[in-house]
Amino acid sequence: MDASVTAGGGPPVPGVSAGPDGSLPLEAALSMASVARLEQRSFNAWPAVRTAVMDGWLLRSSGGYTKRANSANAVQAGAVLDEGLLQAIEAWYARQQLPAIFRLSPLADAQCDALLAARGYALVEPSRFLLRHGTPADHQLPAVPVEPHCTPAWLAGYAQASSLAAPQQPWHQRIVDGIGGQCAYATVQRGLGPGGAGARRRGPV
Repeated sequence: MDASVTAGGGPPVPGVSAGPDGSLPLEAALSMASVARLEQRSFNAWPAVRTAVMDGWLLRSSGGYTKRANSANAVQAGAVLDEGLLQAIEAWYARQQLPAIFRLSPLADAQCDALLAARGYALVEPSRFLLRHGTPADHQLPAVPVEPHCTPAWLAGYAQASSLAAPQQPWHQRIVDGIGGQCAYATVQRGLGPGGAGARRRGPV
């Protein structure tokens, strides 16, 4: 339920200490408008298969594959939760046969966490959104094969490198197929098989 941003060589924020990995609290490093823009990029880069909007919250559902694509997210600064809205969101996820998961970015009102805790919700794992400034050294990294389109070989390599279970693979493909912006698909080879794969979305929100 937390979010942070990597300082990445950027200027320090007065009065705010970076974490051991160089990260800063996202709300300290960025304005709420910047947070909202980054959230939009995150949603576009990893689109959910089904979505709904309820009173400042974007509900995302993708068969349970990744919490990022199966959670309720605030989409406006100061988004609040009350008992009625919480029950409506829970009912929406129940219709998807999924548990209700809330990903609390700095856009969510601070009282949301307390309400969810009172209702028995628990912190499962942090949600970390990392922002890094590019450096000249990035251009000296080893060349990685990049394709302009998603291919069956890339999907298979991603599944192998990520140990993606068979039931999750169709949902992963639906998420990738739903990316509307221009993408580049990279694969890192290690030994006889793929050691890692990733897709990079390019262009504006």
